[in-house]
Amino acid sequence: MVDFRYHLVSLGAVFIALAVGIILGAGPLQNSIGSVLNSQVQALSDANAKLKTESSDYKTALAHHEEAWADIAPTLVADTLTGRTVAIVALPGVETEQITAITDRLDNAGASVNVQISLNSGWTAADETAYRTTFASQLASYIDGAKEDADANELMADALRQLATRGESFGQNATLRDIFTGSEHPMMTIASSTGAEAQAVVIIAPDTDQVEIDTRAAKDAEIQAQATYDAQTYAELASRFGQHVPTVVVGAADSPADVARVVRDAGNVSTVDNVADSLSVGTMNVVMAVAAELNDSVVQLGFDDGASTALSPRVESPKPDEAAQPSESNSEEQPAEGHPAA
Repeated sequence: MVDFRYHLVSLGAVFIALAVGIILGAGPLQNSIGSVLNSQVQALSDANAKLKTESSDYKTALAHHEEAWADIAPTLVADTLTGRTVAIVALPGVETEQITAITDRLDNAGASVNVQISLNSGWTAADETAYRTTFASQLASYIDGAKEDADANELMADALRQLATRGESFGQNATLRDIFTGSEHPMMTIASSTGAEAQAVVIIAPDTDQVEIDTRAAKDAEIQAQATYDAQTYAELASRFGQHVPTVVVGAADSPADVARVVRDAGNVSTVDNVADSLSVGTMNVVMAVAAELNDSVVQLGFDDGASTALSPRVESPKPDEAAQPSESNSEEQPAEGHPAA
């Protein structure tokens, strides 16, 4: 049996150790421990302040570079698209700032915009599939040279192309416009229209966030399915446009759900991926890509994978009176400059 004195000694040792700890902590060790902690906190604070300063400096430098590009961009693109008319089609989710910047840069290049169309989400929404099938069936009789075996997506793409490139005065385009914009579920809005024909089309796609898609898809698998369907459907629309008229797709290309990424992988339509990164440089690339398409060249411009160069060299399109114009007035559509028939 353990002696009572053993317990007494043990308990005394505990109290002695506690007393020594309190004495040392409040005395000789207090300053050294406090100094170490204070120095560590100060070091972290200094490092954080330095990073904030560097970040601010980088942002200021980038802003100055953007201002410099913005100042020189009009001169660099001047007369590259003289006399050309371009249609703009914005997909759901595109920021107005990008549409405005691209429109302004086309103007700097000597081109005019005949129509600015923004598609609505119903164009690809999964819960409106049945409605789209019924909706598309009424378009065929208004599309010049419509194919009897065309599916809903093909009919809608062809009707959109005819409306965008031929102007509202062509054929029954006024009726197509009313069907697209005036139904119970409008498929598009038209911000402006001159009624003129276009020799090229710029399709602007939004930047998708794959991380956000993955996060939401973890709770609902339909999110990823919808994102994939959106990208593929709009990429097929762009490809269908490109078979008949010079076409450029603008948008980020760093995610599998990015339309420009899918189009770029196919390689049959020009793309520009850096408008969101730099409005000045990106919009210059848009102009040069349109000019390249009018010269029968497909280019991939920007910062993301698959781009051949970050900034295109100067490219001038043929003047309208120097090149054959696209024509869809015959019963069998003729391909646009440099583009094979479908």
